[in-house]
Amino acid sequence: VFKFTNESNVEVEKLIIRLDIDKSRKLTPDMGRFHATWTEENGSGDDIFSWPAYGKMKPPTHIVLERNSGPGKYVGVLLHVAWPDKKWWGEGDWLIWTDEQGWPPSYHGTGSEEYFNSGWCQFDRKAVSGFIATHPGNAAVYSFHLNDAFQFDNNIRIAVEKWTHNRGNDDPFDNKTPCIWGSTAYWYALPAQPAGSRQD
Repeated sequence: VFKFTNESNVEVEKLIIRLDIDKSRKLTPDMGRFHATWTEENGSGDDIFSWPAYGKMKPPTHIVLERNSGPGKYVGVLLHVAWPDKKWWGEGDWLIWTDEQGWPPSYHGTGSEEYFNSGWCQFDRKAVSGFIATHPGNAAVYSFHLNDAFQFDNNIRIAVEKWTHNRGNDDPFDNKTPCIWGSTAYWYALPAQPAGSRQD
């Protein structure tokens, strides 16, 4: 069942959908099921989540994906940041836990620019990573892990810090300006594997 909701103020007169379906009689037992998990949240307010064990600096974070239900692979993300006052949003590190808890995660990146294969605020548009829109205050970027998926046996957590361009000042985190952080994580849920084994 597909449900489409128009959350804009513009009336949609026509919606065209194309589905390419490959019918199979039976799925193989080891075939993963594809998932797309959408998350959107208000990026401002005093109740924004940050990791208690982070230390003195507690950057607010956006949770992209959190699963605790068996093995799988995280294979990509589409991130949308709507910041009305056109603030630079890309300094936040990406944090990825795979089959672990506590702090720090085994993957702690150096910023959203690098995660989306760019630098110095310049985004490219390639097959596996790049931008859809980089309009000031309204960015949409993507990254696909086609050859380097994050695999997990039991659980995974993916988050990104919400740094503003104020980094380095007394208050590098702007929790007051209304903004929206939205993401769609792409991942596979795999059948349970025998202990000590892992799918490639």
